[in-house]
Amino acid sequence: MDISLRHTILGSIEFDSSARIELRRGFDVCSLLIPIRRRFEASTRAHQLLLADLAGELMVSVGDKDRSLLGSGRMKPPDLRSATTMSESRHPIEIRCSPRALAQFEEARTGAEVRFRLQLVGNLHEVIGMDCEEVKRGREVLSAPEVQSGFVEVEVPRETWGALLRSVGLSAPLLLELPTLDLGGSAQQALTNALNSFESGRAGAWKDAVGHIRPYLEKWRQREPLPSRKPPEDGSDTDHKYKLLNLRDALYKCCCLWVHESAETCARPQALLIITTFVGLLQAHSASRAGSID
Repeated sequence: MDISLRHTILGSIEFDSSARIELRRGFDVCSLLIPIRRRFEASTRAHQLLLADLAGELMVSVGDKDRSLLGSGRMKPPDLRSATTMSESRHPIEIRCSPRALAQFEEARTGAEVRFRLQLVGNLHEVIGMDCEEVKRGREVLSAPEVQSGFVEVEVPRETWGALLRSVGLSAPLLLELPTLDLGGSAQQALTNALNSFESGRAGAWKDAVGHIRPYLEKWRQREPLPSRKPPEDGSDTDHKYKLLNLRDALYKCCCLWVHESAETCARPQALLIITTFVGLLQAHSASRAGSID
């Protein structure tokens, strides 16, 4: 995006791809901090220039769909001043969006490249001096603003995007609340590998995700087979454990089915079912007194 005054280009606003993009989470909001570089070229103008009130809207589009608003926010700090030498500011713009908005974006993206368009608008003033009254108040006299608007393209590597979402307790393609459990090494590795495959979005990724979970379930079945005698359905710990092992075996059979079928047979809904059920099974097992699963 160019910064211009009366059709003369004076500087630019760009996505700073060399800096780290961040994602933070509140109770029901996520803040995406997108690094931005704002630059004024060396100025010989009589008056200093002030770029103020820079705000942005983050737009997304997937495939042939129209652009949709993911979130909005403001620059921190908002102002940049020109100088006789080149002046530059590198700060993030904080875009606030909801976890639900991220979920809808991920569902539509289905593993494609992560691209955003940041629509920016701000006000460019000339600092024309200070009169006596303004000096007393310590305020500058600014010219009427000339509105600056444009956009900046932002592209985030898929691996980085997945890691960002997981860093705030979300899984990129599934938007699961990942359980904060003390999982054993192989359980955690199976889940991590499955999510990494799912997030890649390339051909065969859904089937590959299921393939990472199946060996773990197979070893679990060998280590702890389902008891041949069904316990009383009395809600006891033994009854609870028996039901969880039944669910495990059913999940294993589904994995075997889709792993041995063609890649087209195991699509996103099937992989979603396997991973979400696997996460729920691990969480329920950990919450029970069923013992270690690793």
